[in-house]
Amino acid sequence: MKCISCNNDTEVYDSRLLERNQFRRKRKCCSCGCRFSTFEVLEGRLATRVPRTVKPKPIAKPKPIGLPKALRASAKPVKSRRPEDDFYFDRSDFNEEIRDVARELGIDGFN
Repeated sequence: MKCISCNNDTEVYDSRLLERNQFRRKRKCCSCGCRFSTFEVLEGRLATRVPRTVKPKPIAKPKPIGLPKALRASAKPVKSRRPEDDFYFDRSDFNEEIRDVARELGIDGFN
């Protein structure tokens, strides 16, 4: 294509597809440096297909993690525990000691 100001040859430095058959090309003159854009419309079909963006592959859902089959059959149900159970101790001996100390001190009515 010829330059619009000096009528010398031009070169394309950017080309973009606007629609299926329309292009915008930015051109620059080789001699005077003038820059301009051209809009080109192709008649008929495109000779080559326009590459489409590649769709990403779907991410596989993670498999649930569980016990192996061999362990599932022999697994026993787990009893639920309360936090107090960790600190439980036999209070009967402790209560006997308190009663003995109360008797020595002369405190009545302590059961």
